[in-house]
Amino acid sequence: MTDVREETAALLDNRPGLADDLRTLVDVDREQDVWTFDETPLDSGTFGELVSRGIATESENGYRLADRHAVRVALGDAEPERTPDSATAGLRERFAVSNIPGHVLAAVVGCLLVVVAFRVFVYPRVFRGEHVVLLGNDPYYYRYLVFSMLDSGAGTLDVPAQIATGEPLLVALLVAVTRAFGGSTSVAELVLAWYPVFAAVGSAIICYFLAVTLSRDRRVGLASLLILAVLPVHGYRTALGFADHHALDFLWLGVVALAAVRTLPARTKFEWRSQLPWAAVLAAGIAAQAHSWNAAPLLFVPFVAYAVVRSAALVRSGDSLRADILLIVGVGTGGLLAVAGHLVLGWQSPNIVVPPILAAAAMAFAVGMAALTRRLDWPAWVASVLAAGSGVLTLGVVVMIEPSFGAELSQEFSRLVGMSGSNIVETRSLFSTDYGLLAGPIFFYGTALLFALPAGAWAFYVKFDNPRWLLTASYGLVLFGLAVTQVRFTGELSLFVAVFAGFAFVYFLAVVDITDPPQLFADSTPREADDRALRSFTLPERRTLVSLGLAFLLVGGLGTMMTPLRTNTIVPADDTYEAAAWMEDEVQSPEWTSDQQYVFSTWGQNRLYNAFVSGDSRSYGYARTNYEQFLNATNSRGWYERLRNRAAFIVADEDYASGYDAAKLASRLADWGSGTGHYQAVWAGGSKTVYTLVPGATIRGTTDANATVTVTHEGAVSGQPFTYERTTTAAANGTYTVRVPYAGEYDIAGTAVEVPEDAVQNARQVNVSAA
Repeated sequence: MTDVREETAALLDNRPGLADDLRTLVDVDREQDVWTFDETPLDSGTFGELVSRGIATESENGYRLADRHAVRVALGDAEPERTPDSATAGLRERFAVSNIPGHVLAAVVGCLLVVVAFRVFVYPRVFRGEHVVLLGNDPYYYRYLVFSMLDSGAGTLDVPAQIATGEPLLVALLVAVTRAFGGSTSVAELVLAWYPVFAAVGSAIICYFLAVTLSRDRRVGLASLLILAVLPVHGYRTALGFADHHALDFLWLGVVALAAVRTLPARTKFEWRSQLPWAAVLAAGIAAQAHSWNAAPLLFVPFVAYAVVRSAALVRSGDSLRADILLIVGVGTGGLLAVAGHLVLGWQSPNIVVPPILAAAAMAFAVGMAALTRRLDWPAWVASVLAAGSGVLTLGVVVMIEPSFGAELSQEFSRLVGMSGSNIVETRSLFSTDYGLLAGPIFFYGTALLFALPAGAWAFYVKFDNPRWLLTASYGLVLFGLAVTQVRFTGELSLFVAVFAGFAFVYFLAVVDITDPPQLFADSTPREADDRALRSFTLPERRTLVSLGLAFLLVGGLGTMMTPLRTNTIVPADDTYEAAAWMEDEVQSPEWTSDQQYVFSTWGQNRLYNAFVSGDSRSYGYARTNYEQFLNATNSRGWYERLRNRAAFIVADEDYASGYDAAKLASRLADWGSGTGHYQAVWAGGSKTVYTLVPGATIRGTTDANATVTVTHEGAVSGQPFTYERTTTAAANGTYTVRVPYAGEYDIAGTAVEVPEDAVQNARQVNVSAA
């Protein structure tokens, strides 16, 4: 009420002759739920000013007064009052979540259902019988940590040491939710599987409100929400079962971005009462963000980029220097909360929790430089130069005081730009040749990035003086730079791609004459426009609806195809699951001991196999370091000696054998272990073959001197017939020995030799002459 009353009073101060017309408008508003411009006594200019000031707002089928009682108070026709209803309305108004027309709410819910649909279509491949099969490799790490805490009875905040500097808040939240629903490991599996979907819905809702807050146009909000629903990188990173840390990171990033934008003024007027709650949300979000990912400091860089540009904007626009106070306070307080979490809980290192405080200091310096530049009447760009210089100086002082901070900063920078040679996909560039120079962005964003980039550039340049747009554009610019460096940041960028692409899409619809331009282009005085004067929409006719659908194919059509395809690439294949399930059952037999349950495989699936077989999916480090060497090896016995006291199973995949010559272990294992004496195939399905290591039986016989001897065994594994073959050369005296891994009958130059099982398991010798 207060804002409407003040705006009405200000308008009457400038144009006292409007009082009678406003009284007539109050009567019209009392008699009708909504009204049109033609039903008012106002001219178009005055009517536009009422809308721009937020005195009148657009609703479903027309307009209405934002607060009729406030207008009457400003006219002197009523006493100020604040009933519980109006207090609640005021609070809802501050958070921009009230008065959503029914058809808009239905559209939002519909878009959220699309978000869910594009993330849960893998349900049958996640929930397989008694198993919950997570997507990808890293989610099994968090599964291990959650299960460990539940089994040990550790306190919810007493996260394992190995995750205390990493993603401690994620693990603590997963454990807390699991315990809230009973605390069993079966519940934990459900929580792990479903958490990304709930995080996706949360970040999608935030995307809608961020887009509406910036554009004051619900059409832009809906377009952004629907684009986010089908963005491939957001879709697969928040898919059912992909219980990685990224889904939670997206949620905190959205909370921080929305809260930060809402602490900034929509108008030149500083409105601390409506912005203060958002500063509290911002502080909490910053602290949560710092404790959710050890790369979180990079997500605070947009505040620094914003500060440098904002200092020049403050000088050029002449806006109040108090406009950024709540943003600075929110970020700084969030940093203090993050430091408190470190001191009390032992979470993260100082180098992770201190950066928000440094970002707040950088923003404060920027405001100070803007004040100095104004006072000395220097050009606006000088403020940015001084702000950047003061930031570098501050960083230098911090490094001098705490050298470890500088060392870790240097290490992280090297890691960020120097890992292009890594075989981890996440460290590749968005424009890596592995994806294709131009195909990479499409692989992650469809065509949405093509719409978002020009809109982001427009926001950074044209909306330079609007702090809300400038901060959002700073987020987009910094995260785009990080994504170009490493694709692990493409998901974080997705929120801003959706917002800018949504805005560009609505503008495109106006260009092709399907709808009106975004609300910003309709404002007569956009810098003074009230963000609560939202543009809504009416339900389109069928013909228009078809046009909208066809137009959306340009920005989201490719995403609707790429999202399922990209998600399916991280869904464990049927043969992978079946191999894991078979090994899980096999190790239940008495001959297997707990210290002989490691599965040796390609590192990308190593955690999944070990989660099934032993539950120990802490690391894929051994597999990543050694498996490729193992495949390239020619000395099969040497690797047997290395692995026999460590690995229960070895998983070979014939898809990996095509690049290796016949002498390498990869090719031998693709041929049922032929040419080796210690690798026994015990399960086969699809492209996978599971081997166990056995001592092997030794077949000994005599033949011609220096003759070539070939032993052949016909067998079957998992119902699949196979032929095992091994060749050796007799000695000068005609004797030969050959080690074989299978029990059963062998053929040696027409002679049948029976090898018993205990000979294979105990390295016994079988003589050909005695057969």
